[in-house]
Amino acid sequence: GIGIMRNISGELKKQGIKDLQFRWTGGHDLFHMNNPIPPKSTYHRLGRALDLAIQTDATTEQIKIASDIVFKSVSGMVTLGQIHYLNEYEKPTGHATGGHWHFTFK
Repeated sequence: GIGIMRNISGELKKQGIKDLQFRWTGGHDLFHMNNPIPPKSTYHRLGRALDLAIQTDATTEQIKIASDIVFKSVSGMVTLGQIHYLNEYEKPTGHATGGHWHFTFK
């Protein structure tokens, strides 16, 4: 998670973007531990998943820019098989509670 955020921060600086802020919205937390709706095998319950979202309400264009930044920031890790990545802004799963990016750590 630290590596992902470090890469995102670097990409934001590289592109000169100052109006996008991200926040971790889920991990190995009470919601994911006690919520009966997601499958019992969710990696959040195993401490191997994180959710990241844009800090504030965002326009469609900001979500597109943020999605590109997140993709660039994790593509090397995905290629190496270190993480699995879902963009739930574009394709939310059936149990998503809002737009976010979901990362599963191998």
